[in-house]
Amino acid sequence: MIIVRAEEAQADMVQVSVEDSGLGMDDETLRHVFEVFSRGAPLKRTIKGTSLGLAITKLLVETMGGKVWVKSNLDVGSTFYFILRQWRQI
Repeated sequence: MIIVRAEEAQADMVQVSVEDSGLGMDDETLRHVFEVFSRGAPLKRTIKGTSLGLAITKLLVETMGGKVWVKSNLDVGSTFYFILRQWRQI
């Protein structure tokens, strides 16, 4: 299952979280999860992909003045978060 949430974090910020009930990650994988071509050992052989998505996400969020992070529990799942300034139409 995947749950997506968005909420006001501060006066002009919005925080988005994406939670899954997947495999979760160990501490070693968490340390490298936002690095280019980083993939946890159990996934190297079973899931196809380039392992660029999270590195690109981090670059985009930080370029826009935001922050991205993850919390995870092995065999329980992970929650990825990012926070950005809210866009206001003038």
